[in-house]
Amino acid sequence: MPDHVEVLTELPAPRCWRIAMDSMGVLVPLRTRETCCGQVTLVGAKLLGIPIATTRSDATVDYCAGREAVLESEPGDPAAFAGLIERLAADHARLRAAARRAVPAERAL
Repeated sequence: MPDHVEVLTELPAPRCWRIAMDSMGVLVPLRTRETCCGQVTLVGAKLLGIPIATTRSDATVDYCAGREAVLESEPGDPAAFAGLIERLAADHARLRAAARRAVPAERAL
C-alpha cells in the first residue's frame, strides 16, 4: 500500500459518511456487470450530495443512469476506472455542485 493511503475497516457509519463527505467523491468499483453490490453506498452518496465514480452494473443502473455527478466506466478496465478518479479530481467543484443540486430530487424518490 502506498504511504499516502490509509486502510480503515469496521468504521461506525457516521464516521464513514463523514470521511465520504470530506472526500472528492465515492469510488464503487465492481468486478463485472453481474456484480450485485454497492447500492447502499451509491444511495448514501447521492443523498449526501457526493460525486460518484463506479463501474457499470446491471444491479446499479437505476441508481446511476442520467445523473451528472455519477461517472461510469466498463467493468474489467482498471485504466478507465483510474480515468474516472482523475476526472473526479480535475472536475471536483462542478461534480460536487451537480451532486448537491441533485439531492432534493434524490430525496423525493
